[in-house]
Amino acid sequence: MKVDQLTNLQLYSLYNNKANNSFIRTITKREFENRKINNVETNDLLSRHSSITKKENQKPLPTFCKILLLLLAPIFSSIFLMILHNIAATVLLDKGYFKMQKQYWFFVTLSYLLWTLVLLATSKTLLS
Repeated sequence: MKVDQLTNLQLYSLYNNKANNSFIRTITKREFENRKINNVETNDLLSRHSSITKKENQKPLPTFCKILLLLLAPIFSSIFLMILHNIAATVLLDKGYFKMQKQYWFFVTLSYLLWTLVLLATSKTLLS
């Protein structure tokens, strides 16, 4: 393995990968010592590595949010308020709540579907 050809970030990622065996970790640790990376560069590597390997937060969307979305999402269907839906979903993505963001859009879509069916059923009964 030619670790001398790796970038500092690649070397840091190899060292921090828990799936690697101790032999690879020892080689990468030795290479870090040979490169004599200072504290500023180490902090930069740490921040870049953590931003790349941001773990997905697996929290589901809270139940009260699901109910609220089912009841109120179609009411907020104007273009301005749809932008607020997009902002809310973007904030969830930015914080790493990928599962919560998927559920958010699922319940918004489900809400539109249910309200459309209710509207169609109501209009059919009133007009016939």
